[in-house]
Amino acid sequence: QGWATACQSAPRWGVPLTADDYVLSRGWTDKAFRGCGMYGRCITVIHDRVSTDKGRLLADCHIHNAASSRQFRRTGFEVIARVRM
Repeated sequence: QGWATACQSAPRWGVPLTADDYVLSRGWTDKAFRGCGMYGRCITVIHDRVSTDKGRLLADCHIHNAASSRQFRRTGFEVIARVRM
């Protein structure tokens, strides 16, 4: 679970956002379904539905969440900023 939102509704970010950007945040997988690849599949589906030629799909990931960081890298994300709040 979690949410994907157009940038106008996103919390403050460490990089400038445009009207065509989307942000993934607060995603998690229930313990009963961890290790099944569902999070990666969900990210891929969201990417396919919201991607445009102009916009980006950005993800918010806690720096110490190694499992989530790994999953984002596996689905093609790369680190563009580290923000301390």
